[in-house]
Amino acid sequence: MKTSEKDVEKVCKLVELDTFINCKKEGYDYDVSEAEQFLSSGKGQKVALTKVLIRNIPILLLYEAIESINE
Repeated sequence: MKTSEKDVEKVCKLVELDTFINCKKEGYDYDVSEAEQFLSSGKGQKVALTKVLIRNIPILLLYEAIESINE
């Protein structure tokens, strides 16, 4: 199943990753896989959560597992 750009933008807004993406000159074309090691742990968790939500994977969120997402 192909995900539309609109769906990706909607999920990014939901996890509050859209501000970070819009700061990049590439916008939603930004290749996060090359920069993932340089992301803060909170941003990395937001990226991971975005991937899960886009793929519609059932998940269980535990507080400690997402503790640094507020960064």
